[in-house]
Amino acid sequence: MTLLRRFLAGVVEFVVGDDWILAAGVVVTLVCAWAVGRVVASWWVLLAGVAVTMGLALRRATGGQRP
Repeated sequence: MTLLRRFLAGVVEFVVGDDWILAAGVVVTLVCAWAVGRVVASWWVLLAGVAVTMGLALRRATGGQRP
């Protein structure tokens, strides 16, 4: 059981890394793209999700300061 727990902890550390909010944004983007893709083409959802998620991550990393 210890080996399994260590393996899962390593996978979580690899996927989530330092910023769990960024990882959650990726999951939300993929779920939204899947849901929209069942009705229409959803390539644009991925583009919008990446733009929004990266924008939020950059804002948090810079402290919300503008140049």
